[in-house]
Amino acid sequence: QPIITADLFTNSITLIATAEQISEIDEMITSLDEAAVDKTLQIRVISSEGVPARDLAETLTGFYSRLSGVTIKLVEELPSVNEDDQNIQKDDTEGDGVIYIAVDEKINAILA
Repeated sequence: QPIITADLFTNSITLIATAEQISEIDEMITSLDEAAVDKTLQIRVISSEGVPARDLAETLTGFYSRLSGVTIKLVEELPSVNEDDQNIQKDDTEGDGVIYIAVDEKINAILA
């Protein structure tokens, strides 16, 4: 009987089982992960009070890129995603480790 312990903080499990059971559980988890993938475009609006959003975005772009190892590109407009190429673009940005951010100067906010 396999022993499975969930770790919600790291979104992972600890598994003690035979090699055959691990293989079977791995296939099941892969299947569940594929079904649970969120294929929607998510945009976060980060309000910037007292500091020009463009200045904050430029500072964070360099600073966070160096700390996280993820490339952050400051663009004039977030890339559009239509339903047909959404999976392709999502795979490309995740594969390249690129996050796009833009600035809305009208509301002084960063869009990510």
